Amino acid sequence: MDVEPYLNLPIKKGKIAGFLLGKSLISVYNLISLILVVPFAVSVVTPELGALAASAWVLAIFFTSIAIHFFNILFKKKLENMIWVWIVILGVAGANYVLSLYTSIDFLAPLAKALVAITEMPLLAIVPLVASISLYFINYRFITQNLYLEEIGEKSNDNVENYSDRLSFLGNNGVSGAIILQEIKMIIRHKRTRSVLFLSLFFLLYGLMFFGRDQYNDMRGFFVFVGIFMSGLFSINYGQFLWSWNTNQMDFFFTRPLGIETWIKARYKLVMSSVVLATILSIPYVYFGWEALAVILAGSLYNAGINIPLMMRLSLWGPKPIDLNKGAFMNYQGTGAAQWVMGLPLFLGPFVFYTPVYFILGHWEGVIAVAIAGIIGYIFKDYFLKKIAEKLSEEKYRLIHQLTL
Repeated sequence: MDVEPYLNLPIKKGKIAGFLLGKSLISVYNLISLILVVPFAVSVVTPELGALAASAWVLAIFFTSIAIHFFNILFKKKLENMIWVWIVILGVAGANYVLSLYTSIDFLAPLAKALVAITEMPLLAIVPLVASISLYFINYRFITQNLYLEEIGEKSNDNVENYSDRLSFLGNNGVSGAIILQEIKMIIRHKRTRSVLFLSLFFLLYGLMFFGRDQYNDMRGFFVFVGIFMSGLFSINYGQFLWSWNTNQMDFFFTRPLGIETWIKARYKLVMSSVVLATILSIPYVYFGWEALAVILAGSLYNAGINIPLMMRLSLWGPKPIDLNKGAFMNYQGTGAAQWVMGLPLFLGPFVFYTPVYFILGHWEGVIAVAIAGIIGYIFKDYFLKKIAEKLSEEKYRLIHQLTL
């Protein structure tokens, strides 16, 4: 949309393309590589290898990051919305993590060797410079050839409709099913919610960092946090902005002949479904022992009975509007004090039940106590959801005002 004011003016496409690419470089993110490596280069590389080698090494890393920046522009325009691309990326990243952990294979080793070679032959720093310049001109050509909004903008993805059509059975399950179906369509269609979904799937690999590691045997209580995190990441990421996802649509919902309690229950079922799905996808962690599966199941029960209703209630505290067409990476739109404070009871709450039982009876009994707390919370979920509906009914006009962009 940055180019829209210039399209009807006598400005050459090349200048507009150069303006867009130049503007994209003016970002603090492009300086992160320098911020990270310059202190190390000054304190370690320079004394060991000399100023020339250190300078070449820093420049190589900087121009590599610029090359990645220009590649990312093409990626976001051409590949970001293709599910298979993300499957390949996550698969390669996961395989590299496992292989580097348990074998001598590491896909990033050639890059490390290349950077070491640059310290030995500083002239090689020209390679990432040439790569960044080449990707600049590839982007330049792409933008000049696809400058008009209907060409450079994101085109509708037929797969989105196919996915939602396959879920159309939900629409036959009453009002709640129809609401859930519409919410799933919203998640699939928009960049921000889709990013949250993919990020949550990626973090299912989080357990590989802890399960099966002997160094964590003395802090087994930490596995309770891992179980809560893995089974509830999407529900927490999505639930903390539960009302913000419908920015500028709240007035529409509140003017429909639909009971607020029905709307609340439908959203609970949606978030609850994500916990069930994450738990099922985490079953292979039983490879590391029954304890891994037990803490994940206890975490999912606690999320279902306590964390989800608690999060739905806390999400009413000062929600902010969100533009769904922006990605989730480094995007803090909609984030306020409530989101930071919300994490404390969600992640520390289980230890209110685990810790005293652990010191009295032991680790396994503490895990069981967390699971029982979740079951009790689930039994009383209708009462909690009713209270949330009453609170929402009281504050619906304030909510509409807060969520208007």
